[in-house]
Amino acid sequence: MAGYGADVMYAMSVVCAVGLAIFVFGMVSFFLLSFVVYLRSTWRTGKTGRTTLGFFHPYCNAGGGGERVLWAMLRAIEKLEDRQNIDVVIYTGDKEEGEEILANVRRKFGIDLKGSVSFVRLRLRKLIDPATYPRFTLVGQSIGSILLGMEALLKRPANIFVDTTGFAFTYRFAKTASLRVVAYVHYPTVSLDMLASVEDKEGEGQENLVHLRSAQSGWKRSLKLRYYRKFAESYGVYGSGADVVYVNSSWTARHIRHIWKLKPFLLYPPCDVAGLRDFPLSNRVNNIVSIGQFRPEKNHALQLKALHAYLAQKEAKDDVQLVMIGGVRNDGDRQRVAELRQLAGELGVEKHFKILENAPYSQLREELSRAKAGIHTMWNEHFGIGVVEYMAAGVVPIAHNSGGPKADIVCTDEELRTGYLATTVEEYAAAIHSVMSASEKDIVSIARRARDASGRFSDEQFDTNVLRTISLWEDHDSDDEREEQQPRNERKEKAE
Repeated sequence: MAGYGADVMYAMSVVCAVGLAIFVFGMVSFFLLSFVVYLRSTWRTGKTGRTTLGFFHPYCNAGGGGERVLWAMLRAIEKLEDRQNIDVVIYTGDKEEGEEILANVRRKFGIDLKGSVSFVRLRLRKLIDPATYPRFTLVGQSIGSILLGMEALLKRPANIFVDTTGFAFTYRFAKTASLRVVAYVHYPTVSLDMLASVEDKEGEGQENLVHLRSAQSGWKRSLKLRYYRKFAESYGVYGSGADVVYVNSSWTARHIRHIWKLKPFLLYPPCDVAGLRDFPLSNRVNNIVSIGQFRPEKNHALQLKALHAYLAQKEAKDDVQLVMIGGVRNDGDRQRVAELRQLAGELGVEKHFKILENAPYSQLREELSRAKAGIHTMWNEHFGIGVVEYMAAGVVPIAHNSGGPKADIVCTDEELRTGYLATTVEEYAAAIHSVMSASEKDIVSIARRARDASGRFSDEQFDTNVLRTISLWEDHDSDDEREEQQPRNERKEKAE
């Protein structure tokens, strides 16, 4: 037994020694590689006199809202007087040729960049794909993002590292290489609400956090909570390495302030409101339009239940129809659409309901031009571009009473009302009743205020706010002067 115990102790000491050696080797490699990036970036700047902006966006050709922010930032940068002295680099794992990507940007977003843009191809993009990590997905993606960020900067060093995707664990490597770090945060990887939902299994919104559903039993919930708290601590340490932080909503700002201990700039994402503001506000039909991908967190079932509750009222109008418009990408989406049609049949509202799958933009515009109300049911939507599009089109929004729609977009003060907020089936049904029973004069007044308010989220306003703060990207002496930019809502504007 004594010999066995000695063997065990020896084996453990070997394992510890190997682990320590790996750790030391990793740290030494980390600092050596960051020093290489520092030398190459300073050498390039000294030789050419040009500043390199490196945008970290591994899926730059995806065509979503996050990509719109990236390309809109580049559009704003083109307005700088010294644009000719700036090299713009995009770190991406997309394989399409640069011209094809830029053509997609013109077609999808209407953004035509005149200046040159270079693309640095990343071979390790799979390291941030959630499908790569069936377990401990957040940790796996975070470690993978560090390696992907190292690949990016080693292939093409930059003076300013701009992350427009939210991979905060890349910041420390960039900072160790003495680079300035700029971040645009669409949503925090770990939020206070996520921690609360694990701590309280009855917490609101639990059904929308699919990845936390396993945290129902006591010991599992406790273990899950420890895991997320430890991860949140690490997320805060790495995120605090950013020099300039933009957030897309007041909701996101609150979480970033708490976790990263930084004061972010509130920079609403650019919304294409100009193309929706020419629809007439009067003579709308009693349609309720719903725009959004058929994902679980969108909670389309709540919309059908609200419609059913409204139609059960004596004062309900018989011609009300709910029109859902969304992209169907895969088998999962098709299954959810089938379930929604089944639920409509079970509730007896199928005559008042239709789904338009993969509708062209022209058909979406037609529905927005006719509808009286627009419904949104996602809990804690980080911003809510769809809600802004409703408002620009003159469609009265009925949005979830949480997240960005509550904090920044919809005003419910009676004299300044631009829409309605709701949480439960009953509240949504009451909001639908309010819109459908309102006089033409009242509903046009709300729609006009909503359309006017949507201008705060325009492309032009986005460009202005970027240019107003861009000097901080490379101004090391002004960090202590920055203040969080508060949103200007309708109440403040009226008071002024």
